[in-house]
Amino acid sequence: MATYKDIHGNNIPIRSSNPSNPITGEVWYNTTSNELKGEVFLTSAVFTSGGSLPVPRNFGAGGGASQNAAWIAGGGDGSGNNSNATYLYDGSSWSPSGNLGTTRSRISYGNSGPQTAGLAVGGFVPPSSIVANVEEFGGSTWTAGTNLPGGNQFHGGVGPQTANIILGGGPTLPGTSSLEYDGSAWTAGGSTSQGFAYYGLAGADSGACLAFYGGTSPSDAEDRTTGESYDGTSWTTVVPSLPNQRGSGQAIGTPTNALFMGNSTTVNHWDGTSVSSQPAMSQPRGNGYIGGTAVAGVTSGGSAPGAVTAVEEFSGIGAKTVTVSAS
Repeated sequence: MATYKDIHGNNIPIRSSNPSNPITGEVWYNTTSNELKGEVFLTSAVFTSGGSLPVPRNFGAGGGASQNAAWIAGGGDGSGNNSNATYLYDGSSWSPSGNLGTTRSRISYGNSGPQTAGLAVGGFVPPSSIVANVEEFGGSTWTAGTNLPGGNQFHGGVGPQTANIILGGGPTLPGTSSLEYDGSAWTAGGSTSQGFAYYGLAGADSGACLAFYGGTSPSDAEDRTTGESYDGTSWTTVVPSLPNQRGSGQAIGTPTNALFMGNSTTVNHWDGTSVSSQPAMSQPRGNGYIGGTAVAGVTSGGSAPGAVTAVEEFSGIGAKTVTVSAS
């Protein structure tokens, strides 16, 4: 039987850290973590249980650059009570961080930046205030950002403090407009062909993003029927007939590799050309939080229909570094 050295010409490399750009099939031993590592290409999504939230939460802001560095802030407890609390995820458990300045729910749906550059945009303050408040997160505290031109709620949002996009929602649902934030000012972006709220947006820091579902009400009386891609200027229909995934779900990824999950347990993948069905989540959820990437992320909380604490980590389609188990 051929050995690793016979195939690759050398023994398994010994490294103190993981390589920055591993190739698929590469194997190495990490002396810092004392683990055998390898680079694989995943062909379908896989969901596993993560560390539960300390409290039930939905309708808040969240994000994270990786599966091991996610965050959530604000939202509700499912019983009509809003929160200003922030929690950070390290891949196994949640710890409290600095509170939002404004207690609110119905904030942007989507990955709103890493732990060190997060955003909480707009939202709802009972009993009847739709707010324009914007706050920026630096990893431990929240500071005031530039407010929206007007109050907004139930909108999709994606991107860090210096390249954030929000879409839809509005003081009067539904909305077609998008707004872009550069860290200091909001400017008008392109409008979509269909007006919705309850969006899950997937996107990248470049200003490009995807809108693949949304609804007109919490009960999803009407759902988006097309998928559109945004190039920083205009929205273009890329999927003329979407699977009926409903609104209020989560989304993560880039314009060529994205996952859309919820409002039930449904998960779909976009590869830049077509939409394909993926293995389902264990926990039905809408109006939840999402962080990481389409290859390695985490979805937490949400409505099922009441607020839940359940967290699921997922591995999506694409290249990923994994730990090789002896079993």
